[in-house]
Amino acid sequence: MKKISCGEEKWYSDVMYLFSGITGSPLNRGITTSPTARIESISPVSGGVGTEVTVRGQNLKGATASFIPKPGESGKEGVVTYSDATTLKVKVPSGLIGSVFVQVRTSYGPNYSSQTFTPTEMSQKIAEQAVIQREGDLTVDLQAQKAARDALEKERTAFTEAQKVFQQDQTTLIQTQEQVRQAQIEAQATQAQIKRFLMYGGVGGLALMGVMLFLKWKK
Repeated sequence: MKKISCGEEKWYSDVMYLFSGITGSPLNRGITTSPTARIESISPVSGGVGTEVTVRGQNLKGATASFIPKPGESGKEGVVTYSDATTLKVKVPSGLIGSVFVQVRTSYGPNYSSQTFTPTEMSQKIAEQAVIQREGDLTVDLQAQKAARDALEKERTAFTEAQKVFQQDQTTLIQTQEQVRQAQIEAQATQAQIKRFLMYGGVGGLALMGVMLFLKWKK
């Protein structure tokens, strides 16, 4: 018995219908058409282990069902609890990681869902990881804020110390300037005294010299 693919099925069907209309009898005797199973929808699209997923489509009777990461890859086979031509029910197995596709397979090949199924446990883990990530980001942000505050406080402290040093330097400068001014005043006073001494000392010297000359002359 010859088996044909799903693509050939329509061609055979159209040809047989055409020739049946011409001859009045079907010409496809001895040829068995067995189309591949086809998935149209899955429901629900999320759930925990043991959840019964309903697959609707065509040619599903007797098909097996698996949950796979990507079409063409291997995955986890589920237990089929019911199947007919348009409906298949399968239980979600354990060990699924991330969102997966549903695959149905007959002896004529596989077919895959366009929708993905997300295990509830994985959704919860993803949510928990997101919370942890947010908490981590918040912690990092708080640490960064604390570091910024500490750095600002250090800068403020350094600025305050610099102001103190500047004020001390100003005070020292003012004191030095005052000392210089006092020294200048004292120098000026000393110079005045020297001038007076020289002036009075010169007159006294002339007087003394005059006395000495007079005494010499008298002798």
